[in-house]
Amino acid sequence: MRGKHLRVAERWAAFALTSLLLCVSAGCSPVQRLYAGKPLPVAQVSRVYNTDQVEVMELDGAPVPRPGAVDSTTLVYEFQPGHHRMHVVPAEKSGPGDDSAADFDVEFRGGHSYTFAVSDLRGPGKRDWRVVLVDYHTEQPVAAPVGSPGLHDPRPLLGLP
Repeated sequence: MRGKHLRVAERWAAFALTSLLLCVSAGCSPVQRLYAGKPLPVAQVSRVYNTDQVEVMELDGAPVPRPGAVDSTTLVYEFQPGHHRMHVVPAEKSGPGDDSAADFDVEFRGGHSYTFAVSDLRGPGKRDWRVVLVDYHTEQPVAAPVGSPGLHDPRPLLGLP
């Protein structure tokens, strides 16, 4: 009986290893490089982390990769520093006709990581979705969406007192 359980365990281990190798070879890593060539050191790239509330959809007008085997809210986009335009949407739509979205024009710095702070207020037939780009480590505001008020005090933009 013990030998049968061992064979089942070996099969599961082989299955898990095969699945992991297929995922890695298919590009299922949560880090998605948005530049050509060899991987660069972290100090020479900018990183943006999706969240459970915000998903990056485009960088400079080009759709970003969205590997199906990875939860899109865990994706990290890595790209060369410089001025970029980023289009983001809520990770979860509130219903049909929800066209919440934001665009950021930002000078991204090498060696820096970014994510988002969000206020998402919903009412009957209404959604007030607000997002700010923040430093991943300090959570300090970096940029407001194009066309929104400045970042002197991001609390009003996020609906905070």
